[in-house]
Amino acid sequence: MIRDKLGSWLALTFCAQSLANMKSIETDLKQISTGFMFAIMDMVTNYLSPARGAVKT
Repeated sequence: MIRDKLGSWLALTFCAQSLANMKSIETDLKQISTGFMFAIMDMVTNYLSPARGAVKT
């Protein structure tokens, strides 16, 4: 679970880094926005989904 959260934070960080290092705003904007969407969906899934192996009471 920690590894999944770390991976999603790294994906979001790398997307932000690639956005900051773009030379022209129009060249890869579609690819970077898709990467951001996937990273954000991964963050939402990791933090809002029920914990694996949790005991139901």
